[in-house]
Amino acid sequence: DALQVATAVAESAGLDELDALHVRFNPASVTFGEYADIEMANEHEAFALFVAPIDLHGIWVKPIFEEGSEVSTTVLRVAEERGSDLIVMGTRGRSAASAVLLGSETEHVIVASPVPVLAVKHFGSHRRFLEVLLDPRVRGRGDQRFT
Repeated sequence: DALQVATAVAESAGLDELDALHVRFNPASVTFGEYADIEMANEHEAFALFVAPIDLHGIWVKPIFEEGSEVSTTVLRVAEERGSDLIVMGTRGRSAASAVLLGSETEHVIVASPVPVLAVKHFGSHRRFLEVLLDPRVRGRGDQRFT
């Protein structure tokens, strides 16, 4: 959902490409070179499968894969390195109480970012099951279970 919104924003701004960052959490300080190469190949395949059903509004989406022990810190670092004008992040739409207790990577980025952050709530979060089933956006996703 966040990527679809980001590409719509990019299209509205007259851009023809954007970066899509995936931060792989890895608390280990040492990794083996061969393992990292295998992981990277899998990430590119997974990304291609991930974006295939998404309306990208004609925008070229360049995947960027980073490894980090703190997602929010990595997002902010990459945004600064790339000179990003806007950060678009997905959010689960947790309640305020659970966000306080569990924390939120999106919330950390919103608080610390020097550039604007657009938080996109995942489609269907905190919705009743019947509402989701009856929503035409679900039926329009091409899932055979809803045709």
